[in-house]
Amino acid sequence: MRNGKGVWKAIGNNNINVYVGEWKNNRAEGYGTYTWPYGIYLYQYQNKNREIYLNIGDRYEGEWLASWKHGIGADFFANGDMYNGNYVNGKPSG
Repeated sequence: MRNGKGVWKAIGNNNINVYVGEWKNNRAEGYGTYTWPYGIYLYQYQNKNREIYLNIGDRYEGEWLASWKHGIGADFFANGDMYNGNYVNGKPSG
């Protein structure tokens, strides 16, 4: 059972995914960084907040539920556009 700080790696299909950060009861919880082929997630699991930096230049900062943007957040797009508001199940709402 993982507790404290640690590293998790998954290698397959010519991809490498790496999580470096805090663990509690064998789950990522606390602060950490998840790097995958499309970008980097910066996690703050206690508050359900994440920042995502994608290789195409887009960025998201905000709340999550499971694997979805959910709650208050903001998308910043490489072309200069921005959405700031509420998300429900991964989609802007409102």
